[in-house]
Amino acid sequence: MFFVYFSGDAVLWFLALTQHKISMSLGWLFEDGTNFMDTPGRGVAVVIVFAGLLLLFKNKEKISWRNVFIIGLLFGSLVEFKIYIGIPFLIGLFGFSVFHVLKKKLIPLVIFIVASVFTALQFLPFSSSGSNLFFLPFDIPREFMAQSILASSYFDLRWTIYFQHHRLSAFT
Repeated sequence: MFFVYFSGDAVLWFLALTQHKISMSLGWLFEDGTNFMDTPGRGVAVVIVFAGLLLLFKNKEKISWRNVFIIGLLFGSLVEFKIYIGIPFLIGLFGFSVFHVLKKKLIPLVIFIVASVFTALQFLPFSSSGSNLFFLPFDIPREFMAQSILASSYFDLRWTIYFQHHRLSAFT
């Protein structure tokens, strides 16, 4: 959460170091700290993340099955509040659980399974009839690089050439 919250500040430092200027009109790469409460769903999702992490790490030595289920429900409900917080968090929870499985601790894996099942039970029935999730990971950096403040207006043209001709040399 720290890196998501402060990624906007990192972009300002990057611009200051590479182009020797600071511009507050620069769009953020992922999001910045000022957008924390733009939508209530984002704020509620972050509060749920911290509540679940508090329950998880407060009782990490001896955690009850009731708490495992509650933590799984908390983490599984993130997708319904803000999908762009829920999915990266579930990916991180998967990595966390794999790390603990290697150390012969299975509780984080059970939490991940409960959270994944609850996520699927919430997300699939409510979004299958309307629209699906479009995961476009390369559009975020592309839209960031195409900003006029970065003076790389040719980036969209290079992107188009790459997809039309499959030439990686278009980016060099």
